[in-house]
Amino acid sequence: MAGIRRRPKVKRVSLVVASLAFILLGSVTVGVADEPGIVPILCQNAYHPMTGEGSTFDRYAAALADIIRNDTSLNLVPVVVHSLGEFAEYLGYPQTYAGVLSLFEEKIPEQMDTSKFYSRTPEDLEKAIYELFRSGVGLVGMNDVAFCRNLSKTVFPVFANRSTPGQIGIVGGKLQMGHYYLVADPTHPVANGLPEKVFFTDVMMNWCYTTGKGGVEEPPKPAEGEVTFVYKTKVKGSPYKDGMVPAVIAYENGGRSVTLPAFGDTERGGPDDYRAVISDPNFQTLFKNSLKWVAERGKASYQGRLEEFKSRIDASQEEKLRLREEADKWKKKASLRRTTKLAVFTILAIVAIVAVYKLTFKAEVEEE
Repeated sequence: MAGIRRRPKVKRVSLVVASLAFILLGSVTVGVADEPGIVPILCQNAYHPMTGEGSTFDRYAAALADIIRNDTSLNLVPVVVHSLGEFAEYLGYPQTYAGVLSLFEEKIPEQMDTSKFYSRTPEDLEKAIYELFRSGVGLVGMNDVAFCRNLSKTVFPVFANRSTPGQIGIVGGKLQMGHYYLVADPTHPVANGLPEKVFFTDVMMNWCYTTGKGGVEEPPKPAEGEVTFVYKTKVKGSPYKDGMVPAVIAYENGGRSVTLPAFGDTERGGPDDYRAVISDPNFQTLFKNSLKWVAERGKASYQGRLEEFKSRIDASQEEKLRLREEADKWKKKASLRRTTKLAVFTILAIVAIVAVYKLTFKAEVEEE
């Protein structure tokens, strides 16, 4: 793993863009959420990007957006964003039903323990995304979201500390690197229309290694919420009794999330990484199923999030009014102090003039 490196600053969550969204929402009737939902999409390479790599990640995001646009039944409007801060801002819009986040991050040993790694995502943005998820926003996460220090436990519950390269398989008559996914819960909506066993092209599968005598029963789960392992895949070194690790994870805790701990455009596997994924009909079905399932919760929570949004705007306006009143008071106090000082200076000046006059007049009388 590479050493620690300085990251460029990212835009933090603010009420500025959110206020604009509120204005746009002015025509939306309260209690009605039939308008298309917004879906911000971020595919980001924050790990030593090479020349020209950024455009590849943007094309990956654009291709995911096209999958959404081409299925009008989703009733979702994709918006490609370019930073984690911008992504979090969009999640704050009441009319955002879900977000798609694919990260390729530098991973750092935790306290020099090379068996545990975390990505260098800003903790304040992780906290903001978690809070928005708990409020009801849906999320689909891919690749290195599995290594986020907090989100990998609270939103995308992979708890990852290992990565396994893909195997060689045949997709569309071509040799590709990937994993065979085996359905673990065929009744879950995310599995609708997909085979029980399917080969997906990916470069790396991120997963959690745990220790235990005689093999661990199943991977770790968050203390809160409901986790479903929809698909699993076999990896070498798996500590679990079935020899598999989760490959598609559905989670509910306020909002809904689907984690795909692969499918990230890493570029290290070749410039056509994302093209092989995007053109796969099974991946398109998996992606749309995941987005539809998480967006349902985002739509259902729209009313509550809209009311909360309005209350924040009202609180902001009240705070502005309070600060304006405080400023007026300070201006009055400052004006009073200036008036007092002027009066004191005037009195002193008069006293000085009188003293000088008396001294001068007295001196002239004595000379006569």
